[in-house]
Amino acid sequence: MHFAFRRAVRTIDSHTEGNSTRVIVGGYPIPPGKTLLERREWLWRNDDGLRRMPNFEPRGHGMMCSALLMAPFSTDADFSLIIMEQDEYVPMSGTSVLGVATTVVATGMVPVIEPVTTVRLETPAGMVTCDVDVRDGAVGEASFVNVESFLLHKSAAITVQGLGDVMVDVAYGGDFYAFVDADLLGLALLPSNEAQLVAMANRILPELNRQLVIRHPLRPDIHRCYMMLFTSARTTDLPPLKWSSLRYVFAMKEDDDGEEETHGRRDRCEAAAG
Repeated sequence: MHFAFRRAVRTIDSHTEGNSTRVIVGGYPIPPGKTLLERREWLWRNDDGLRRMPNFEPRGHGMMCSALLMAPFSTDADFSLIIMEQDEYVPMSGTSVLGVATTVVATGMVPVIEPVTTVRLETPAGMVTCDVDVRDGAVGEASFVNVESFLLHKSAAITVQGLGDVMVDVAYGGDFYAFVDADLLGLALLPSNEAQLVAMANRILPELNRQLVIRHPLRPDIHRCYMMLFTSARTTDLPPLKWSSLRYVFAMKEDDDGEEETHGRRDRCEAAAG
């Protein structure tokens, strides 16, 4: 008996501090478009199944992200990539670029140079340069130089029902991130407190996007904040740590009736793009 798959793509799985990135390295035709943003838009509107198939169960899981690896547009880059998360297509992801960089080095998709191999990735947010440590042929630590980053709002007050005024910072590092002091809200940054943290972020982030102007000055297509990072002055029992943080991944999209719906999850990775 012969079985024919409707779609088959070649992928390599990586992880960044526990966060998964599934790198699509073959089996899928290059989307149409003269720019990376046009290709991303085409996927979003015409073949969102490519995002859903590797990310969602049964092949993926609630923390899975994927990246479509392609030839670059710029002669300064090694690859271009479209970053696909659980809810949508994002401009930049620290998790994904580190996963992609280590993958292309570990598999020999770029010339490997010891002790450091540099990989230049063209993302929807711009060029990101990754350095991957290599010793005796084995991949080690990785880091990246992000796109130009800036603070958009400092100590901005937003009004949240039941909370009053909440002070937030909003910064950009490929994505917009909201920073909120959990201590002022009486929240403990503990994995066991995940439900309360998620509920709090669901209350704050919609109001933040309604009350503050969130827009990149040079990139009008990057115009909302869907990520939150809670900080705390309370430290853990690990001596090197000076402060604690917990990143919350927030998604805001329209349902079938055109209404915004929100949900989210706690994120393990510290390689955030905020």
